[in-house]
Amino acid sequence: DIHNLEDRLMDEIAAPELTDLQHRLMQVVYFDDRRSLGEISHCLGSNLPNTSREVRKLTEKGLLEKSPSPDDGRSVLVEMTPRGRRMMVELLDRMMTLYFRWSGTPDEKKIRKVLKAIDVLQEEILQPALRASG
Repeated sequence: DIHNLEDRLMDEIAAPELTDLQHRLMQVVYFDDRRSLGEISHCLGSNLPNTSREVRKLTEKGLLEKSPSPDDGRSVLVEMTPRGRRMMVELLDRMMTLYFRWSGTPDEKKIRKVLKAIDVLQEEILQPALRASG
């Protein structure tokens, strides 16, 4: 199933300096660039202190940055740094390449087409749904 495939892919491509939780956290922030600590905790099924600690570690590595929320001074927003975004793009590119190698279709054109489809889904479906859900 899709979860087993994701586990196998992550085993192959994971950045050795990041834990599984940090990889998942980076994915959450990558696909919706500015998230509050509470939103990230909810997406990860984690508690706020653990999420805050992992965000701090990723901030120290130069992959994420925190800023105060313009809407709520008590809330902190987390977003990717350029270095973090580059790392995620490389990770996703390696993931797609490996998937296509495993599926027997290592065609660069197909990889780019799938990446574009993911971007369209993100922009047209996922982000509007997240905004609408509050």
